[in-house]
Amino acid sequence: MTDVQDFTFEANADAERLRRAFEAQGVVVIKNLVTKERLGEQRAAVNRLLAIKLQRLGHSPISDDIDENLNALVTLDQGHAMDIIRAVKDSPFFYGILADAKLHEICRACLNCETLLSIHDIAQFRIDPPNHDERNFEWHQDFQYNVMSMNSATVWYPLKRVAEEMGPLAVVPGSHRTIVPVEMNFQGHKPGSGLMHAVLRFEVDEREAERKAVVLCPIEEGDVVVFHSLMLHRSGANRSNRSRWTVNPRFGDAADPAFADRGWLAVRDRTQTAFAQYYPEYVKVSGS
Repeated sequence: MTDVQDFTFEANADAERLRRAFEAQGVVVIKNLVTKERLGEQRAAVNRLLAIKLQRLGHSPISDDIDENLNALVTLDQGHAMDIIRAVKDSPFFYGILADAKLHEICRACLNCETLLSIHDIAQFRIDPPNHDERNFEWHQDFQYNVMSMNSATVWYPLKRVAEEMGPLAVVPGSHRTIVPVEMNFQGHKPGSGLMHAVLRFEVDEREAERKAVVLCPIEEGDVVVFHSLMLHRSGANRSNRSRWTVNPRFGDAADPAFADRGWLAVRDRTQTAFAQYYPEYVKVSGS
């Protein structure tokens, strides 16, 4: 049985060790990669947006804590969380995450490549409030949603510590070598709704995935997870009293032949059926 320590490294780990672990397991955990100061700046930027939204709704922000302000906001309407997510993704600090040199260095090491691409449309910022399960993902791969290079990577790190009761990230080490077929149904889907997960149904042996799964818990402030876009993974239900705040930029290898040959076309808001276009043998289309 694979243990999380088999692919956990300190921030100063050399590139070759990271590459070997990523190639074997499809996932690495880097401890203390993001400084506490930088995380504090990111939380403060989010909190300013929360304060603006609360003020526009006639309420004063109640705290310097993002969870307390978010709780006040979603008490008015759960849909306000999506407003914050959209605003965060259009904020300069989020673009700074996509341009973060430390993340680039780690991803180049893991993917064993020189030139990265990162597409804003598929870089994610997630807020998963307590007991709000509408956007929960079951076992899935990111590649079908992103369609960058075959050896692309998802970066996942929390703005605040993720404990066991918060539905931590679970991965299936070694599951990154094959594409899982999907059933695809875009009927009624609205881009930007936060419900893209409902479009694809993955043909996964869930019992086998659970048997082989490794739960990444706890993930402390500053820890960063990097996993292969073909890695089977999921997050659990959040049963705590605060939200799970996670940053999820994606990085791909610009030199991947299939990716480069199609002009680096990937999934964007206007090209969400790209997986079916380029990998039709793995797709069953329904609702058409």
